Amino acid sequence: MIKYFRISNYIKYAVSLINSWCLHYLDIYFAPPAHQKFKYSPIFIIGAPRSGSTLLFQLLTDGYNFAYFSNIHCRLFGSPSLIEKFLKPMDRLTPSNYTSEFGKTNGRYEPSECGEWWYRFFQRKRPNESITEPNDKKMKQFRRSLLYFTNTTARPVICKNLYATLRLEEISEYIPEALFVVVTRNEEDNCRSILNARLNFLGSHERWWSIETPDSNYLKTLPPKDQAISQIRGINKIIMDSVRDGIIAKEKIIEINYDSFRKNTRGLIGKFDRFLKSNGVPIDKRFDLPNSL
Repeated sequence: MIKYFRISNYIKYAVSLINSWCLHYLDIYFAPPAHQKFKYSPIFIIGAPRSGSTLLFQLLTDGYNFAYFSNIHCRLFGSPSLIEKFLKPMDRLTPSNYTSEFGKTNGRYEPSECGEWWYRFFQRKRPNESITEPNDKKMKQFRRSLLYFTNTTARPVICKNLYATLRLEEISEYIPEALFVVVTRNEEDNCRSILNARLNFLGSHERWWSIETPDSNYLKTLPPKDQAISQIRGINKIIMDSVRDGIIAKEKIIEINYDSFRKNTRGLIGKFDRFLKSNGVPIDKRFDLPNSL
């Protein structure tokens, strides 16, 4: 009963309604039409959970003059573009502290997955048994909202949301200009980190955590280590199949290994520079990066 007397709960509910209704409709009202081309290709970071994607996100948003959804944008996820117009967080950035807790960063200007922004357009959980058809109206709103943010910030936008790995077909169809960065990691280390996250979040190695692959109902019958390994392999297979089937063009995707970029950020920047150049994305630098982490 105490929760009904907490003013903070009512404030959170009110903010959620403002985001989901008022700001969402303002965002779409002011957004460009869906047929408008992106001036800069948006970039999506994808891959398995606990693969080093958050650290890579922090490095790329420090190293390049990219726009991204920061924690302050995500407080009012109904329209990150309006937040940028009035508060201009992208003009107040400082170098990242390169810390996070299971994908969540601290600091108002740190990059965020901004899951609630994604859930304005995509269902929260994709069913294991079947893949639902994308909602054309929602997908066009997704494109328009990202177009609006790109135009508002006047720079390429980079997003990190690992659930986008399950939405590659929709993203590629409605944003054919999209580029993709796949993060990989030593499989044993990745597996160990997933099991550690399960223990920290759910109190048990046995309980599933993060992205569910289409066969996750079966995988949940396996021992925890086998579950985690199969989760990693299943996610990477989805990405490889998307390239094989022509959903993502080979030249529009790059693989970045966690163990390599952590030890040698100069190598990361050189490789990423070539990727951006080959896809016509401007290479404007922001902050100097540490040589290693």
